[in-house]
Amino acid sequence: MRSLQKAYNFEHIVIVDNPANQNDYRLKALEGPGTHIIYNERNNGFGAANNTGIKWILKHTDSNYVLVINNDTTVDEKCIDHLLEEDEEDVGILTAKILFEHDRQTIWYAGGAMDWKRGAPRVFHTKCNNNELNDHSRYVAFASGCTMLIKREVLDAIGGFDERYFMYDEDVDYGLRARKAGYKIKYVASSIVYHKVNASLGRKSKVGIFHPDHPNLLFFVKHRVQNRIMNVIAHAKGMEKLKFWLFFGAMSIVKNAHFILRGHFKAVKTYLDAIYNGIVKGRDKKRSSGEEYKL
Repeated sequence: MRSLQKAYNFEHIVIVDNPANQNDYRLKALEGPGTHIIYNERNNGFGAANNTGIKWILKHTDSNYVLVINNDTTVDEKCIDHLLEEDEEDVGILTAKILFEHDRQTIWYAGGAMDWKRGAPRVFHTKCNNNELNDHSRYVAFASGCTMLIKREVLDAIGGFDERYFMYDEDVDYGLRARKAGYKIKYVASSIVYHKVNASLGRKSKVGIFHPDHPNLLFFVKHRVQNRIMNVIAHAKGMEKLKFWLFFGAMSIVKNAHFILRGHFKAVKTYLDAIYNGIVKGRDKKRSSGEEYKL
C-alpha cells in the first residue's frame, strides 16, 4: 500500500478484504481519504473479489484505467508511470516485469504465451536472472493477475473476471477473452513489481504442487485441474484441444498412480471431481455467451 502511494497519485484505492476481518487493525490503519475498504462476508475467490473492487471503481469514478494488483506485492516508484507511458490505442491490458520479493534479481514473470499441451501459460524467463534479454517491451498472450492495468473500455466490452475460477488461471481466461475482442496485451519491461509468491496460501513447501506431501495438494488439484480444462474448452481450437487431452490423459494416469501408491485416495477423488466439474463448467452456455462476465 505504501509503495503504491509513493508510485502514483491515485485518486482512489480500493482494498477488498476477502473474507472480511473488520477487527484487523492493519486494514483500519489504511482507511482515509481516497482509500475505500470493502469487507466481503465470505471468500468467493480471486476473481470475484477483484470484480467487487472493479465495480466500485466503475460506479464511483470516471477513471480510464483500473489497476488490479495482489496484496503481496511491492511496486517500484516508476512502475505506474512506465505502464502509462507505453500505452497504445489497440492495447487493452498492460502488465509489468515481476521479480521475486525475496530475490530481486530473479524473474517471476516477464511475459507469457499459451502452452495448449498443458492448458496453461508458459511464463517467459521465469526464475532466470534479470538481464537484457528481459528488458524489451512486447506484446504477449498472457498477463499475470498479480499486476494488470486494464483499460475501462476493455471492462465495458468484455466485463470482469469469470467467477467460476476460485483461484488460478482466471487471469489466463481474461487475457484470452480480451484478445478475442481485439485488444492486445503488452508487457512493459521497465515497469517493476516485487512479488511474495504464494503468500496468499499462507504455507510454503519445498515439494511440487502435485506432490502427495504438499500441504495444499487438494486445493491445487481441485482448482488447477478444473480451471485448465475450462480454459481449453472455452479457448483452444481443434489440434490444440487434441494435444491437451492426449498430454493431460497421460499425465493424469501417472499422477493418480502416484497418489494411489502413496495411499492418497482423497487426492484421486478430488482429481476426478475436478475433471468432471471442469468439463461441465467449461461447456456452460452462459459462460460462452459472456452473460456471466458483465459488471
